[in-house]
Amino acid sequence: MLAAGAAAILEGGGGSTPAAVTPAFNAAAAEISSVPAAQAAAFGVLRRPRTASDAFSEIASGSGPFGANPALARAAPLAASGSPLAPRLVSVVPAANGVCLRVLERSSFAQWWCLPTARAASGALIVALLPPSPIPRAATSQYLLGLVPDGVSSVEITSADGAGHKVAVRSNVYATAAYRPVSIAFKLPGRGLVRYRVRI
Repeated sequence: MLAAGAAAILEGGGGSTPAAVTPAFNAAAAEISSVPAAQAAAFGVLRRPRTASDAFSEIASGSGPFGANPALARAAPLAASGSPLAPRLVSVVPAANGVCLRVLERSSFAQWWCLPTARAASGALIVALLPPSPIPRAATSQYLLGLVPDGVSSVEITSADGAGHKVAVRSNVYATAAYRPVSIAFKLPGRGLVRYRVRI
């Protein structure tokens, strides 16, 4: 699983010039009431009007982690998949100084993955769903999904044998069954080609 939970926030310092302070990314933050401007600017899915299909039943009452507000969530459309690990619903949920993916795996089990806004906007919010077996035997027994900013239309997933395939991005989210994935690459607007290793 890659990019699960919150990344540490590092504050620089030294000398007489104060360092810029990154907004705190706190798991116990108060629930937000609107989509933060930086998240709306980076992710078109959070700019579109909410519809009935965006709502989800909360398994645990209250806000999500890091102040994520379920009432602001937008569902990402998923292509049909034969993978038993394909989630029932993936939601992009804004949080306080960060953004989350909520992945509904079964009717009574959902997981949250969250990162600070800047890291999520760089495409670092990547989730690998794996079976209990340490060595998956088929492509359908691994599933990757992630969040990318506006301007990224597809990602390329490379497997351990060097093979790669492109996956379309829909509503800032890509999702696919994969076999022994080792990296994900895409062109990030303003930065060019970026690549992330998949740690499984």
